Amino acid sequence: MNPKRTYETTFIVNASLEDANIEVIINNTVDFIENNGGTITTKDKWGRRRLAYPIQKKHNGFYVYLMYDAPATLLPQLERYFQLEENVLRHLSLKMSGHAIEFRKQFLQNRSERMMDTPSTPAASTEAAPEEEVAAA
Repeated sequence: MNPKRTYETTFIVNASLEDANIEVIINNTVDFIENNGGTITTKDKWGRRRLAYPIQKKHNGFYVYLMYDAPATLLPQLERYFQLEENVLRHLSLKMSGHAIEFRKQFLQNRSERMMDTPSTPAASTEAAPEEEVAAA
């Protein structure tokens, strides 16, 4: 029995696909990992972004980040899966060390807290403008 290790994988899906088709590719990838002995700990959809350079004549991609625990035998199978999936433009899988795992979890927690704390409307900037007009008059 292989011990499970923690991995992270980032892959780019062709952004010209419909949202439903992108979801199918993401769900198929998650199912592939889980069916081969892995457990997903983090699934983060970064969304559509412009690529730094064209890949297969595409300028935009839908980025997906996965963190999971899996046996070492899963990684070559996952690499093969990505090569056969024609709508995955690029992928990168890394084995994470203990320090990297703690840093990533702290980063994701801080980011989610920042997203919850952002104000919806900047009230301070709209109130300052009328006072300046009164002082000038």
